[in-house]
Amino acid sequence: MIEPLLRKHGDNLSAAMREIIELAGDMLRSFGTLERAREQLAQKDSSRDTFVDSIYGVTIPLSMFRWLLGSRECTLPPEDEVKQLFITSALDIESLVSAVNDRNKILNWPLFVKLSRVDDRVVLLISGTDSMINRFQATLISMFLANLQNPYVLTDMLNLPFSIQLQFKSGSKQDAERGLTAFFGGSAQGTLNPKPSEKVGIIT
Repeated sequence: MIEPLLRKHGDNLSAAMREIIELAGDMLRSFGTLERAREQLAQKDSSRDTFVDSIYGVTIPLSMFRWLLGSRECTLPPEDEVKQLFITSALDIESLVSAVNDRNKILNWPLFVKLSRVDDRVVLLISGTDSMINRFQATLISMFLANLQNPYVLTDMLNLPFSIQLQFKSGSKQDAERGLTAFFGGSAQGTLNPKPSEKVGIIT
């Protein structure tokens, strides 16, 4: 275990030990105990294995991925296909967003999802270098939240060059489906609808 650190520090044992002590200190500050740090790291490895084993995965070039997304721009994917991309055991939306970010790292999707709350609204900011993948992520999250036992209704969407801001509120299944159609121009059954207006409004 210590050999790589020794090589890094030119066989200087004192320097290697200092780095080990600093690393242990960082772990204690972040997790409280070394045992807790081990548990958290083990959980992350387990969640990755669970996700990878749960679906068949393929790797395609980014240009082909973008072409596929562009060719289905106004079509929402089937609900069952969306559900398998999410960890349904998440107890709250904060845990769900954390799981989404972990999954995106595994898939190498160049984006990050951040959650905040404004009064009774949930606000998600999807930031990434590719606007088409950002929109696809927004579609997947919105569909999943709309199909929860206690649905979230998409009420507002702001498109920016490198991010999309989504605003949700609790509501009925019917309102959630209307929100999806209004902002993404499709339906949960995967049918093709006309492209929605570029002007994004607010559903109250």
